[in-house]
Amino acid sequence: VNVMNLLTKIVERISRRPARASVLGVWLMCLMKCHAGLFMSHEILARKLAPVQGLLKERMETMGDLVRLDGRLGILDFLM
Repeated sequence: VNVMNLLTKIVERISRRPARASVLGVWLMCLMKCHAGLFMSHEILARKLAPVQGLLKERMETMGDLVRLDGRLGILDFLM
């Protein structure tokens, strides 16, 4: 399935260069929205989404750390 090939390439590129996530994330979001029915109707495709889920989970965990750091730096900036 060409959709799966594109999805795989997007995830690989985001994994290699996380700085590109802002651009490639838009592609990923559009792909997931447009083809959600396809992914959910085919069990094999649904299982192949595990790397996407792992990537998103990893990014969310990193984001939480960055948000906490930003909050702490904001408090320090306010106090000075």
